[in-house]
Amino acid sequence: MLISRWLHSDSSVLVLDEPTKGVDVGAKQDIYEQINQFAQEGKGVVVISSELEEVMLLSDRVAVMREGRIQAILGDDDINATTIMHYAAG
Repeated sequence: MLISRWLHSDSSVLVLDEPTKGVDVGAKQDIYEQINQFAQEGKGVVVISSELEEVMLLSDRVAVMREGRIQAILGDDDINATTIMHYAAG
């Protein structure tokens, strides 16, 4: 799996665009665990995803975008479906 190679590289920052698109549920969990391990090693991870559950699961900060502009940057306590959708919908 290509993502596994990137997660085990010497990179200090990883940018993942739709990291689990088209992947079955079991593989998603494996990918999430690897992403979390990468972050626990003190490395940076930027996840771009249209899957709300994925964003909430993997993030400690979320930049909500609408029409190409950042509408809000949310921290741990504000990362929930209601708040994200509020800013995403306008």
